[in-house]
Amino acid sequence: MHVSRGVTTHGFALNITADLDAFNGIIPCGIVDRGVTSIEALTGLRPGVDEVAARAATHLASFLKSSLSWISAADLDVEASHV
Repeated sequence: MHVSRGVTTHGFALNITADLDAFNGIIPCGIVDRGVTSIEALTGLRPGVDEVAARAATHLASFLKSSLSWISAADLDVEASHV
C-alpha cells in the first residue's frame, strides 16, 4: 500500500504458477479462512503472463467503465524486462 498526498493506492498479485509452499504463512488481505493460490492450482492450466495481463486489464477496465490504451516497452523507453 502507498499513501501520497492523502491518496492511497493498492496493488494486487495474480499468481499464474508458483511454488505455493512459500506462501503458507501469509494471510492475504487479512482473510483468515482463505489461502494463497494460483491459476494453475485452480484450473490445471498455465496461461502466459501476457494473456493473463490482457484479460485482467480488460476485466478491470470494464468494471471501472473505462477504456484501455496499450503501449509497448519501447514506447516507454525502458527495457522490456522492467515492465
